[in-house]
Amino acid sequence: MVLTFGVFVVGLVAALLAWGRLGSAIATPGLQKQNYRHISVFGVSGILLVALEVLIVGNLYWGFRSSLYGSHVVAVLLLVLVFGALGFLDDVKKEGSGGGFEGHLRSAISEGAVTTGLMKLVGGVLVSLIAIFVADISDGLVGLTRGAAIVALSANLLNLFDRAPARSSKVSLLWFVVLLVSVSIWGDPYAAIHLVWAAGVVGISMGLMPSELIERH
Repeated sequence: MVLTFGVFVVGLVAALLAWGRLGSAIATPGLQKQNYRHISVFGVSGILLVALEVLIVGNLYWGFRSSLYGSHVVAVLLLVLVFGALGFLDDVKKEGSGGGFEGHLRSAISEGAVTTGLMKLVGGVLVSLIAIFVADISDGLVGLTRGAAIVALSANLLNLFDRAPARSSKVSLLWFVVLLVSVSIWGDPYAAIHLVWAAGVVGISMGLMPSELIERH
């Protein structure tokens, strides 16, 4: 549990420092987009989250490899990098499609257009399946499907909440707290260590929250 809290704090501080040092330098006009209030903000701050999480995961495994599974490291890095790349592509392309899965599917069928939103949906499902398979935490096909569905639907849920500054970050924190409390009450002593992977991402999100709330990104 101490390690999980420590990783959360490291992620939070790292994000605060990263945005403070690099925010103005990377917020170039070409990467700006309008938010829900039509204010221009840095549109791809997710690159900081991905970069910091990769560093945290790498250092975690380097320092605590005797307590962590290498397959879990590969699965986490796969999810972070692929979801990050899909999100970056979607932000940069700025495509519209009529909304939701139905809108993306309609565009693909009627217009032959593969939108970035559809790529996120399909890519998210595929990478979730691969990550659960690599992590080797499922019990047969049913377990694999269930695990992939949890990952993919959780990512989609956060995407749906991402309509106002820091809203998805708040939901992530709430869900992380629920998991932490649940594991503390019903899990075995070793179970909490598996939350270190989520602790890094949530901590980074919290570190980026102040600048997001004042509409810098």
